[in-house]
Amino acid sequence: PLLRNPDSEVRGYAVILLGRLKAFEAREDLTKLREDMAPIDIYRAGQIEKTTIHELATESLAKL
Repeated sequence: PLLRNPDSEVRGYAVILLGRLKAFEAREDLTKLREDMAPIDIYRAGQIEKTTIHELATESLAKL
């Protein structure tokens, strides 16, 4: 449900969490989210970074 949430921040942080957990079972859903170009601001490395759900999904898939 979190990966389908209309709020891009919810989707984005769910994607980050699944990558960190190495949740291989979420691979199919993460692959679909590579088409999601919604922007999101995240806090990473001590600063706010502008990114997209697409970029986060790609990063998380690489961790699986």
